[in-house]
Formats: sequence, structure tokens, C-alpha cells
Amino acid sequence: MAPAAAGSEATVDAYTVRFYRDGDEAGLLRLLETVFDGWPHIEIPVAPIEHLRWKMRGDPLAMQYHIVVGADGEIVGARLTTAQRVLAGGRELWLRQGMDSAVHPDHRGHNLMGEMQAFELEAFRRAFDLQLLGQSQHPAMVRLRTDKARHLFVNRVEVMRHAGARSAQAPGRWNVRQVARFDARVDALWREASTAFAFAIVRRPDYLNWRYADKRAGEFVIHQVDEDGRLLGYAVLCARRNRAYIADLLVAPGRDDVLNALICDALEHFAAAGVRSVDCWTAKRHPYRAALEAQGFARKSGLRTLAWRPLGTAEHELLFLDAPDAIIHVMAGDTDRV
Repeated sequence: MAPAAAGSEATVDAYTVRFYRDGDEAGLLRLLETVFDGWPHIEIPVAPIEHLRWKMRGDPLAMQYHIVVGADGEIVGARLTTAQRVLAGGRELWLRQGMDSAVHPDHRGHNLMGEMQAFELEAFRRAFDLQLLGQSQHPAMVRLRTDKARHLFVNRVEVMRHAGARSAQAPGRWNVRQVARFDARVDALWREASTAFAFAIVRRPDYLNWRYADKRAGEFVIHQVDEDGRLLGYAVLCARRNRAYIADLLVAPGRDDVLNALICDALEHFAAAGVRSVDCWTAKRHPYRAALEAQGFARKSGLRTLAWRPLGTAEHELLFLDAPDAIIHVMAGDTDRV
């Protein structure tokens, strides 16, 4: 798909809506720190500007589609984008997700969020196949969810929470070990595990290492199980504001023993750190659901209102995602939540 035309912009009253340019970094950071009162809200061992650079450069495609609003030489609005490869019905497509969206308090009431959304839509249709929506629960973002093209996943993604200190079962014979980075073996694991999913972010070493092994992203712990040189499964763990997450989880098909070992290990890891509440996202119908429930996870009240919207790919080609039995594999680490 063709990228947006360089230098594209729109003028709305005293505001200019345009794509991000070199030199916008400092103004964008000022906006985020003002709107979100101390952005980013995670502990990072680097300066906030380095976290912003990490976030904005996850994929070269994304760099073309960050939106800013300028007024009087300052950035007063922004909508950041992430570009991800997604497996959808056996095809690899380009997925757009929103990240931080902000309007400066002094410039609210001018529908700048709506203007940014209108400006970006045509460009997104040329660059991306579909969009994942619904991560933000902020009232201003909820009000924008009115377009009829949105499809809520029928097999909804739910937050499962474990409120106890330890797991119900011992990990068994498997030795779960911590590693610093993902290696090439994750490709084979992904090829095997992805056959169960109708929709999932593609998990390859370069993407996973950007997401979880780069210190600018925050502190993540990677645990994995392997045998005779084969990677059988992994879990990515993190803690944010006294809440712990199994941010990512992938296991070879049929290996419930490995799945249970990784879940038990995660609970032991967090218990040792003094964190009692552990969240893990899973679809209502999912091959990992029973193992999570067996280890004491229960559905938290409230839902992740995740939805998809067609962009460059025709809607009728994606309607299989509406099926109640379509396995949706979206975890917290697939989004901007952690």
C-alpha cells in the first residue's frame, strides 16, 4: 500500500493538523508530560525522551503516521501510531494500533481529537489493512467510537486476575529459565502455535526483542521452557504500579504441561516479589483459558472492549473475525497497556 503524501497537512481555524516531522520530538514530549502528568507512567532506566524514541520507532512504517497538531509554534495535540504485522485468517496483514493520544488542556473544546481522526483515516486506508481499537477507556476516546465500521470481537478478550500469592500446583518436571532476549527458535514456536489463532500479532524475534528486551520499553522478564534445543513456550512478565501482568504467553500446541509450568512459575515469581494481584488477558474461548482457571485465575469484572475496523482490506474479507469461535490471541503486551 502506498504511504501518505509527504508534507500532507490540514488547517482547521488556528490549528495545523499534520504528520510528525523531524524536530517535533521535544514539543511532543512536553505535550505528553503535561497531559499525562509525569508521562510515562512506568518505571524506566532511561530518560523519558528515550522511551518516546523507542515507542515511535517500533517499525519504520509507523514513523510516517504519527499525527500532531500545531498552534503558534507548539505541538498541542498528537495521536501516535504503532504498526504491527498481524496473522488474520492465515494471512499476514498490516495492523494499525493507536498509542498515546493527547490534546493540551488549553486547547480542548475545539474537537482536535476528532480532526486528527478524520485527517488520518484516508492515509491509514492506504497504509494498513485493519485497525485494532478500544484499548483506551478515557471518556474522550470512548466518545470517538461511533463509526459503524467498528466490529466488536464476539469472542471477547477478558482480563483474568489471580488474587492469591501462589499457584495451585507445582511446576512439575520442567525447568523454567530466565533469558535476556529471544533467539531465532521463537520463529518455529510461532509457526506451530499460531495455527490455533484466527487473529494474533505476529511474534518474531526482532519484534519481541524490541517490545520486551529493550530497556527503553520498561522492565520485562522473559521466562522460557526448552528441551533438546527446541523452544516449547515462553512467558513475559512485568509489574506496573503494584499490579503484575503476564504480558505475553505462547506455548506449542498440545503442551499443557509446559503451559502449566509457565503459569505456575509466573505466580511464584510475583509472589517472591511481594505482588499478589496478577492479570492475564485471554479471550473467552482460548486454548490457554482452562489452564489459567485451574491455577486460580478468574474473570475480572469489566471487559476489554477490543474491536477491529477494516482499512485497506475489504470488510467482507475479515468478517470471519466476527465468528464466536474465532480464537483471538491478544495479550496486554500486544497493546500499549503495559
